[in-house]
Amino acid sequence: MSADLEQALAAKCLTNPAFLSKAIECSRGNQVHDNYLPHPHLSHIEALSTHVFDGATLERLRLFSGLMTKVKHNPLREEIPKTFKLLSLLGLEISFFSFLSIPYVEMKATHGKLERDQQLDFFACHLIRFFESNQSVTTTAVTDVLRHELCLYRARMSRHAAIPHQQRRFGAVRRLGFFETHSYETDVVKLCSSIERHSDGLPVNYEPCILAYSKTGQTPLVTVSKIDQLARLVFSLVNDYSTSDEIGMALGGLGLAEIKGADLNDFFEEATSLGFLTID
Repeated sequence: MSADLEQALAAKCLTNPAFLSKAIECSRGNQVHDNYLPHPHLSHIEALSTHVFDGATLERLRLFSGLMTKVKHNPLREEIPKTFKLLSLLGLEISFFSFLSIPYVEMKATHGKLERDQQLDFFACHLIRFFESNQSVTTTAVTDVLRHELCLYRARMSRHAAIPHQQRRFGAVRRLGFFETHSYETDVVKLCSSIERHSDGLPVNYEPCILAYSKTGQTPLVTVSKIDQLARLVFSLVNDYSTSDEIGMALGGLGLAEIKGADLNDFFEEATSLGFLTID
């Protein structure tokens, strides 16, 4: 077998992950036929594994293909640095990007260059797919960190349009700028702090938490606060037009009539002092 043919086949494996995947299947005893090898005398894809590369070599090519895909995604480290580092700490980085290689090449062929928001959505979608068959604590940790960093990114990029004065209602409780709440199955704040400190391995604190994300004005600073389930419920009832009394009535309709108006007012005053809300 000529060196030129070996190089051509290696190049095809690295630039066409779907082709490489079929070759690996062949090396494991699965007969997958194809006729697009770059040589007239090789009409079947199994010839790649049986006459040119053995299974171990094909596996090394797969990992190198994953490394190439990882390098192409390095710009996303600016937005989700801890997700990248956690994948590395857990020894999953190259495995994930090898998994990502096929859909990435297909996406590039179909859509070309994506905007940053689309790139992050693509990355997140396939990271979740990568973990679909393994619902472990480690899996939850990675997806929690990813969701946390994506929310921080959305908050930083947000441009909140203020409600015109003529449309505001006296006494209405409304959000100030960007405001979202999200629940996590791990203590993602402690987890992100641990990721910064660790260089090898990582303990995961499997302790649920709820976070509130807030950003006002044009500043990129995002405030992240831990809240409880009741606070999240109250925040969910803030629709920018309801008053404190009306939100109290809504809570009563949910079976929480024991919450006094004075307590609700205290809650809104504290939320206002933290920059989450304002009262017109």
